Amino acid sequence: MIRAYLPALAALLLLGCSGPADDDQENPVEDTVFDDQVQTMDRARDVEDQLMDSADARRRALEDQER
Repeated sequence: MIRAYLPALAALLLLGCSGPADDDQENPVEDTVFDDQVQTMDRARDVEDQLMDSADARRRALEDQER
């Protein structure tokens, strides 16, 4: 019974361990219906990063004043 599955298992192992495909180029991003939502989320992440940077700067300024 195991011998019946052995060739299929060997083929799966060989295919799973093969290197990257010849077409290593990434697919270009095309316009989708979600572009507005993606852009909004990107802007929100940028604002979050700015807020975190500002909070870190305030925290460092307070620590410097305490010394």
